[in-house]
Amino acid sequence: MEENKKNTGWTEAEMAEGFIEQPQPERAKGVPDLSRKMELAGKTVRHNGYEFTYDELGYCVSAVKVQVG
Repeated sequence: MEENKKNTGWTEAEMAEGFIEQPQPERAKGVPDLSRKMELAGKTVRHNGYEFTYDELGYCVSAVKVQVG
């Protein structure tokens, strides 16, 4: 075995085959989107049954499921 391939955790067959991109799962339904939103920085908004609170940098710091009715 070559020195640069030593202790990689891959078998010879895997290294010969190389990296194969695997399909990524779709986003789970019913999971709130906690991505950064600069337009909502410093605000609390309700969307899709959740109340989201964003800090001054636009990061979601709280997501609370809200019951309506």
